[in-house]
Amino acid sequence: MTACRDKIRAEIIPYFQSIKDVEPGREVAIIQVDMGWAVHSLWHNNRHMYYIRVGSQIREASPWELERLFQQRGAFRIEIRPISGSSLSDLDLRRLTQYFAEIRQQATPDTHDQGSLERFPGKHRNSLPRS
Repeated sequence: MTACRDKIRAEIIPYFQSIKDVEPGREVAIIQVDMGWAVHSLWHNNRHMYYIRVGSQIREASPWELERLFQQRGAFRIEIRPISGSSLSDLDLRRLTQYFAEIRQQATPDTHDQGSLERFPGKHRNSLPRS
C-alpha cells in the first residue's frame, strides 16, 4: 500500500479488500481506485512514466496520447495559455468585437476605451489567450 504514496504522483488512496479462502489456503486481494481528475504517473528512476490502457494491455503513453490525457483532465488548456510578449495592440479589435457579438453573442467592452478593454474578463496580466 505504501507504493501508492511512494511511486505514484499525484498520490492515490486505494480501497483494499482481502477475501480469504477463495480456494483452500489462498487469498484474493481486491484493490480499487476511484476515478479522479488528476493525471497520475509512476515515479521510477528519477522520471515520470505515464501509462494508458489499450484494449487489454497497458503501455506507456505516447506524447500525443499524454497531451490528450492532460486536456481531458483539464490539467492543460491551450486556449487559456498566454502568448508571451503579446498585448491588446496585437489584436484586430474590430474582428474581435464582431466575433463576440455575432458568434458568442456576448457583450464586449467599448473598443475606444482602453480601461474597459483592460478590465475585460479573460484578459490576464498583459498577455492574451491563444485563439
